[in-house]
Amino acid sequence: MESKRVLMGVAVILIVGVGLGGFLVTNMEFPDPNNNDTLPDDNDDTNNYPPLIMDDQDLIDDNIVVPNWNFTLSTGDTLNMTDFRGKITILDFMARWCGYCGQQNNHLRLLQDEYGDTINIVSVCVDVADTLQQLTEYKEQNNITWPLGLDINGSSDWLRVRYIPNLVIIDGNGLLRWNHEGTWDATSMAETIESLME
Repeated sequence: MESKRVLMGVAVILIVGVGLGGFLVTNMEFPDPNNNDTLPDDNDDTNNYPPLIMDDQDLIDDNIVVPNWNFTLSTGDTLNMTDFRGKITILDFMARWCGYCGQQNNHLRLLQDEYGDTINIVSVCVDVADTLQQLTEYKEQNNITWPLGLDINGSSDWLRVRYIPNLVIIDGNGLLRWNHEGTWDATSMAETIESLME
């Protein structure tokens, strides 16, 4: 008899709890992911977020101007986006602990060998807990000859980078032209670059 009463009490509590939970969820307002006003704002011009960025297609019609981000490089120098004007720029969003990012380095090396200084390549570490010394060591161990810096301005947030490696191509006018998630082989990258240079 006592266990039946306890069981009934638990059942009533569960029914009330589920009903209250359902009421709260149905009356909550969730932000619209297509409304840029719902994204964080800390009075920084880099928070003028672009529309949803599609993968593996030319984004020229979207006319997305990339903010003038600054990157603190492994050398301690600062590089900003205006330094890249006039050339195609590849931003490689990566992390030291990411195995696929290490594989991506090999493809970027081949691309740099093919294009030399006619394009810019910059690897951007999304793990901002890394130190410049750690980046310097990583750069030496992986034979990276292009700039490697930290994402101190939240460029990966602005671009909505979800996975690494993530590579974006920016044209010489500062427009975002291409986004690619995952490892991207040198041949496909070169084909894309050639199509964007036409």
